[in-house]
Amino acid sequence: MGFRSWRFCVVLKADNLVQKNTPADAEANLDSSDYVFIDLRKADDYKAGHIKGAIAADMDACKGGDFQNGVDTMKAALKDATGSESGADKKLVLICYSGKTYAQAGTNVLSVIGANMDNVFTLEGGMKAWTGATEA
Repeated sequence: MGFRSWRFCVVLKADNLVQKNTPADAEANLDSSDYVFIDLRKADDYKAGHIKGAIAADMDACKGGDFQNGVDTMKAALKDATGSESGADKKLVLICYSGKTYAQAGTNVLSVIGANMDNVFTLEGGMKAWTGATEA
């Protein structure tokens, strides 16, 4: 079985369940060195405005079927932010549009690259629910 077939098994795997983090909880931990906020939205949307301090890891190609692109993007973003391609032992808060599709893609990628899934959270409601500080 080639990587292309294998990738679909991972992307569609339902047991990579998403843990939620409320906007209030996320905002309370923005300045904590234990947390890394990862914006999974399209690069242009990140550039237009993102949660202060969040790093970019555009999962659009991954969501569209290019799982390897998602893996490469996530590894590079985490390496820059934490020094580790899997996020070390940081709590990772995934940010997407509404807390669903891009978050699931990011969760699946993190599972494959060996992140500690007990430390992976999705911002509940995504950027639609965020009322805290943003920057461009």
